[in-house]
Amino acid sequence: MSVDAVVDLAKVNKRMVYHYFGSKDALFEAALLEVDGRIESIEFHAVELERNPAEKLARLWKSYFAFLDDEPEFTRLLQWEFLEKGAT
Repeated sequence: MSVDAVVDLAKVNKRMVYHYFGSKDALFEAALLEVDGRIESIEFHAVELERNPAEKLARLWKSYFAFLDDEPEFTRLLQWEFLEKGAT
C-alpha cells in the first residue's frame, strides 16, 4: 500500500505523516508495534482468567483467532512485510 493510499484512508496530511514517521517503513513499523501491543494485551488477559494450562492455552488461541477475525488488516500488514523481506 502506498503512503498516498494510507493518507487518503486516514484523512491526514501526507507531510505530517512523514514529519512524525520519516518514511513508509517507519510508518509500517509503528502500525505493527501498535497492533503488537494490542495482541500482547489480549494474550495477557486470556491467560490471566484461566487456572490450568490447558484452559489458558485454549483461551489464548481462541482470543488470538478472534483478534485476527476482527482485524483483517493486521494479516494483510504481515503478508506485506513478508513479501517486502522476501520471506516465505
